[in-house]
Amino acid sequence: MRALGLAAAAAAAHLREGLVRALGALDERTPLDVARLASAIAALPAAARGGHYRSCIANLGLLGIRDEAAERGATRHVATALLRDARFLQYEQDQPAALLRRARRPAWHAADGVCEGIHGRPPLIGVVHTGEYRLTVAHLIERYGKGRQVFVPVVDGISERVHRSLKSLEHLGYRVDVSELKDPTLALTVMRRLRNGQLVIGFVDLPSAIGRIRFGEPRACGIFGRQAQLAGGLVALAHRAKADCMLVGHRMDTGPVGAFHAFARIAHGGEECMQQAIAEAVTGFVDDAPHEWHYLPFLEAYFHRQLSSGALRKAGVPALSRGGTPWP
Repeated sequence: MRALGLAAAAAAAHLREGLVRALGALDERTPLDVARLASAIAALPAAARGGHYRSCIANLGLLGIRDEAAERGATRHVATALLRDARFLQYEQDQPAALLRRARRPAWHAADGVCEGIHGRPPLIGVVHTGEYRLTVAHLIERYGKGRQVFVPVVDGISERVHRSLKSLEHLGYRVDVSELKDPTLALTVMRRLRNGQLVIGFVDLPSAIGRIRFGEPRACGIFGRQAQLAGGLVALAHRAKADCMLVGHRMDTGPVGAFHAFARIAHGGEECMQQAIAEAVTGFVDDAPHEWHYLPFLEAYFHRQLSSGALRKAGVPALSRGGTPWP
């Protein structure tokens, strides 16, 4: 039975990969729309809407969205993920000029005061996993990175295509360093770069862990009205470097190319205060369009209590694997 289940999962993954490539080819000719793609998916039986469809319905329920509204939200999440992954393939092809052209197309919206001082001693730029979140990183490099060093810490095991795509921007005069979270010198590097006025761009909405995949040390905070834990490494480093944190996300619902939103600026302060303020700002941004959030199918992971690395070692528990990604 286990072999049969693995074979079925492999077949489903193969079918999804083919669909993503086909959507990518269509989208290159004429940009597709999430709403139209969601309507097509809604015509399919529930069992054919993708592996995360039912978990999205359950997790939308945790956010107070139920019944037909939850079904619509889950369907839109499936559509968003398919189109996002199709576009990922398009701009991970070692074509830096094409990548920047795509990154310039969405509109840019910034709340009052959020971008203040960005060209001087910049804040840590915290990206949220909404919409085309990898394109958000490329847009921020294009918008703020010309003539300065840019440092991007990414989850371990990220595809070589993504790493190569960001590094390819150096052919256009940008200076981009990409490092995995498992790098033992990461903490020192981030603090030094923030203090020296370099641009640091990282994701701030990761859970501490999903299953045995660990993203960082657990930091307690409240999200979506419940006690939770986020991976707090970058926020702790921003606190120690006396840097603010500027939060940015992308939304795909606002037309064929979507829009970037610089939606909050968290002032430097105590680490716990900064972490909670970031959690509240992220909650507000995600709440407006939860189907766009990459981690919606894994929401419960945020509410599972995780032990620190030191506590795990003291208890003799084998270390969780670092990094990786729970998403294809």
